[in-house]
Amino acid sequence: MSGDERRAHDRVSVTIEARLRLASGKELVGRIENIGDLGAYVSTADLDGTIDVGDSVTVIFDKDGSTVERAGEVLRHDQEFTGGEIRRAVAVRFTAA
Repeated sequence: MSGDERRAHDRVSVTIEARLRLASGKELVGRIENIGDLGAYVSTADLDGTIDVGDSVTVIFDKDGSTVERAGEVLRHDQEFTGGEIRRAVAVRFTAA
């Protein structure tokens, strides 16, 4: 593992439509860009709502015809400019199976 690597387990690059539910109840529509057993990286063009490191969030997505909800904690968040739009990216560590 390199010095820049922060993950304890592998993640898989994906593009899965998802929602990120904030502690306030607001849901941001976006996509999961990578996911693993212990967490996910979610991006959204929705810049409304405050996200802080340590906040509790829920990642919601469909898998095999069922809705999956994974509770987690925000590890970090960034804003990035890609494809002509500003997106917010959130690294989430899952807190429950």
